[in-house]
Amino acid sequence: MISAIRVIKTIRVGEGPTDIVLNRRTNKLYVANNRSDSVSVIDSGTNRVIATIKGVTDAATVAVNPFTNRIYVATAIGDTSRERVFVINGANNKIIANV
Repeated sequence: MISAIRVIKTIRVGEGPTDIVLNRRTNKLYVANNRSDSVSVIDSGTNRVIATIKGVTDAATVAVNPFTNRIYVATAIGDTSRERVFVINGANNKIIANV
């Protein structure tokens, strides 16, 4: 028997959340917010947004490398000349590159 799913908390993030990933080593969740060009960082222990990383334009999907604590956010533009992947340092929540 499957028990009912119950919402225990709603966490407000940026506009147009499109993807979420958990870094199991830091217990931080990263949410790609497409319409607000940002990534929300959530402490999964407290279920609170602890940072918002701005400047991640057209954020679509997000991935994490738990060993390097790098977060990778791919864009969804449709124009291949503008598509890129943002690289974020998970230790200080700063964009360190876009490729």
